[in-house]
Amino acid sequence: MALKMELNPPTGNDIAKLLLLCAPPNALKEGDLSEDTQEDFADHFNSLDIHSKSGIIALALYYAGRTIINFKKSYSLVSTLYIAPEVIHSLVQLVDAESFSETEGLLTEIEKNKKSKIGKSTNRVRVEKYRIIKDELKTYWKSHITHTLKASAAAAQLERAEIYKNSDTQPKRSMLEKYVREWQADNPSH
Repeated sequence: MALKMELNPPTGNDIAKLLLLCAPPNALKEGDLSEDTQEDFADHFNSLDIHSKSGIIALALYYAGRTIINFKKSYSLVSTLYIAPEVIHSLVQLVDAESFSETEGLLTEIEKNKKSKIGKSTNRVRVEKYRIIKDELKTYWKSHITHTLKASAAAAQLERAEIYKNSDTQPKRSMLEKYVREWQADNPSH
């Protein structure tokens, strides 16, 4: 013969204990609940309508079941409580909202990571294109341009070169001048 356990609707004290056991500190602070304010919380809870109570009970049950540690800590208290259908409905809505919020957060993070990776990848490709055109322009400079020309004149000749005109990546004149000065410094004998 199985023992029949008597279940009781949760009181304000039950819910205060459950929240103090399982709720995260920020939730307790937001709800102004502490060991010192437990009786005030219980009195306030007991004065609420069934709909408001259902939401608070659902929140307490949510925190109680959120981790295995909280589940174990709260089991002896929760197992003695009668949980009304309104509370179960509120709990399901709370879990759905939390799941949606977590999913939205994860999707946002995934998008940020994608953009970050795409941005880094795009930047790497851009840098590589500039490196390639720089190398091609240097080869052209070595074989077709007088190395003693001023950087501005050499840059102008590079801009007129077919290799420059046909390139997807066309460094600005100031960058070309910088390249020429760099190449001239590397080849002082010419």
